[in-house]
Amino acid sequence: MPHGTVICVIRAPRRRGQYRIDLAAEGPDGRHCMKRFGKYLLLDKISTGGMADVYRAKLVGIRGFTKTIAIKRIHPHLLERKRFLRMFTDEAKIASRLMHPNVVQIYDLGEEEGMPYIAMEYV
Repeated sequence: MPHGTVICVIRAPRRRGQYRIDLAAEGPDGRHCMKRFGKYLLLDKISTGGMADVYRAKLVGIRGFTKTIAIKRIHPHLLERKRFLRMFTDEAKIASRLMHPNVVQIYDLGEEEGMPYIAMEYV
């Protein structure tokens, strides 16, 4: 499936609690459409900060496995500034070492479509 593909959930369950996922250029309404970002589906934007946007996302695996997570993506205009890239990377590395109920868990630090991201626990 090409990156940047828009995916729409068809609300016809195959089995209880499972939905078929079909490719579409756009859906009947934006609420049920997601954008493919590597191995993740970006569902909706949660927040925007000075350095990055945070999205509610879904990790989709084999045999119906899904997990709701948060994806933090650095702003495109900051990609050329090495200081911000280093700060973004350091944030993920430091936070991944912390284990506390009040601190979200870091699952992944990666780059997709030339954009660094942090995959983290969705709370």
